[in-house]
Amino acid sequence: DNVTVPNCIPYLFFSQLFRLKEIFKTSLRVIERWFTTVADSEGFLELDFKFVAAILNSSELHIDSELQVFNAMNAWLKHKSIERRKYAKYLLQRVRFSLLTVPALNDTLDKNMWIVEDLECFDIIKKAIRNNKEFKSSKASSNNRHCGQDSFNFVIVGGQTKFKVTKDCFTVDANNLSKVRSFSEINH
Repeated sequence: DNVTVPNCIPYLFFSQLFRLKEIFKTSLRVIERWFTTVADSEGFLELDFKFVAAILNSSELHIDSELQVFNAMNAWLKHKSIERRKYAKYLLQRVRFSLLTVPALNDTLDKNMWIVEDLECFDIIKKAIRNNKEFKSSKASSNNRHCGQDSFNFVIVGGQTKFKVTKDCFTVDANNLSKVRSFSEINH
């Protein structure tokens, strides 16, 4: 309950250090849910490679576009570019370029000369551009990211009409509002 967006990175680090599995999982879930906010933080830029790789590899990232994943990876690499250059190819492969359009891929190349200068990285993007249609038709279904943390139910408890207090309790499935389940009457 104490893991929040501002402290999820220190919790992630310490939970790994002291082998606290539940806190590690909770920290990772917060990072996945609030990926863009966490990726914009100074703490993200200071993470070790293994944490960044695990985060970028997650299929549970709550993002609007795969460009957000690329931009986070790019910012992390540029933060300490000389020592992190060796991780570029590996992290670039964690970005799911098949989810981007050809113009977005070309724009990525135009704005990031480091990719063009590194032949292995350049090859990854060029291959994604060449095979964009093939990727979309064959791999997109297994290659998507989907944050499952938006799944929840509403709980509706009690209420008051003009003349009486109601003691009813219901749960409503957020994904299917017609699924309403009634609980027994509440005494308080």
